[in-house]
Amino acid sequence: MFFYSSKLLVAVAAFVPSLLWLIFYYREDKHPEPKGLLVKIFFWGILLAAPALLLELGFRFVLEPSFGRSLFSLSSAPQLTLLLLIFFIGPLVEEALKIGIVYFNLLKKTFFDEPSDVMIYCVVVGLGFAGIENLLSVLQEQTLKGVFLLLSFRFVSSTLLHASATAIAGYWVAKSLQKSNKFLAWFGFLLATILHSCYNYFIYQQGIEGPGLFTLATFFLLLLMTLTVLSQFRRLENKSSTCELKNN
Repeated sequence: MFFYSSKLLVAVAAFVPSLLWLIFYYREDKHPEPKGLLVKIFFWGILLAAPALLLELGFRFVLEPSFGRSLFSLSSAPQLTLLLLIFFIGPLVEEALKIGIVYFNLLKKTFFDEPSDVMIYCVVVGLGFAGIENLLSVLQEQTLKGVFLLLSFRFVSSTLLHASATAIAGYWVAKSLQKSNKFLAWFGFLLATILHSCYNYFIYQQGIEGPGLFTLATFFLLLLMTLTVLSQFRRLENKSSTCELKNN
């Protein structure tokens, strides 16, 4: 009984980093979106984990048809497969799904009265996706101390990364809607993917070399991304135009 209770507690705790950042960005919004809508978008982010996993496994099968029993493990993958999954396929798939659900689903069904709403939707989707990643990570921890340390680290790293990268893309999506220029949305997607790839590279090198130069690089990358998001958010909030994406 205690075992299942502790696992439930850990599962709930896994979403705390995402919820804390959600509260932060909610308070930053001068005209907050309905809470029910944000909860719905958050769950969309959670649900994206399944297609992301299937797509990444599909790409791995193409690269390594005989990966067999090492289905969910990268430790046995050839070096080229590992590098492609970490630095290219993973970021590409995850950002495409997060941005895609906002652009092709939420914006076509939801009226948004400010350009900054697009960024909020992207932040929330990213936080939902990060929450399920946190859950899958902490379930492998054996102690509550390990869970706390891991979630503390992910609060200022991967959780922030998922929210910030997708939010930066959201800024360019908003600009593309204002200017009726879809190239800007594609630019935002490419930029988010590159930033995600840089983060993965720094974390990968940190795992090899230990804390040091790449730890600082990770910190400054996330700091720069967060400041960029806040700056872009303020810039869009100052726009007085009303945005609406019409169904095609």
